[in-house]
Amino acid sequence: MAESRIVRRYFREKQARGKRLIARVLDTVALLLLLFAGTYLFLRNKALRTEHALPLAIVASLFAGVILLIVRRASLLRFIPRETDRLSRKLLSERLCLLDGRRFRSLCRKASGERTPVVFQRAEPVSADELLPLLKKQKDAMLTVCASAGFTKTAETLARHMPERLRLIGEAALVDTAMRDAALHPRREEVYAAIEREQRIRREKRRGLRQLPIGAKSLGAYLIAAGVLLLCSYFTRYTLYYRLLAGLSVSIAGARFLLRRGTHTPPSS
Repeated sequence: MAESRIVRRYFREKQARGKRLIARVLDTVALLLLLFAGTYLFLRNKALRTEHALPLAIVASLFAGVILLIVRRASLLRFIPRETDRLSRKLLSERLCLLDGRRFRSLCRKASGERTPVVFQRAEPVSADELLPLLKKQKDAMLTVCASAGFTKTAETLARHMPERLRLIGEAALVDTAMRDAALHPRREEVYAAIEREQRIRREKRRGLRQLPIGAKSLGAYLIAAGVLLLCSYFTRYTLYYRLLAGLSVSIAGARFLLRRGTHTPPSS
């Protein structure tokens, strides 16, 4: 299964820590503009004439932009396998409690190195109270316990207090073992399908948020903030900045009002 547009967008946004395309483009443009301005001022400071400094600054900025694209592409190619591996582990973690019982017991034997470990295949962590009766039955023998959902903190504390009596094999160790098993390791197609499913859910949530009606209180908060900023501008040296912020608040309020109005057009009779 080839990477779809949704999967490629997911990898790029994930590498950029959630920044969408427009935010990444604006960041790049701002960086290149700063580099251009800095280069131009540096060359002018070296007594170069404008007709010489300007093209040199443009060339330097374009060269830096190409280098930046190459670095980001190389970084993305390194990031994709790491993120795919992380998602594979997440899928395996979710599937542990749904595995066939025989296959799960076989996985527990591989992870623990024991022939007959105690197995808990369920969605909730195993508590210390559930381990105590098993310890009493084992008497002085080592007890090895495998759990698909791991153990509670009290159970882990109990195991630390008696390492010669109790050994816990939790979710992480089981996933590590399953990752080395070709029959259990999720295929790339399954990982990509999970990404597309998650992205569709996120898109539906965003769409639902956009369709929420905006209340008068929300608009009023922006307008009140604009009024306060405008009032403060008369009592400070930074008059221009305060008035710019007031104008920005009014602009945001207007944009939100127009966007919400567009998504709530009345039905035609």
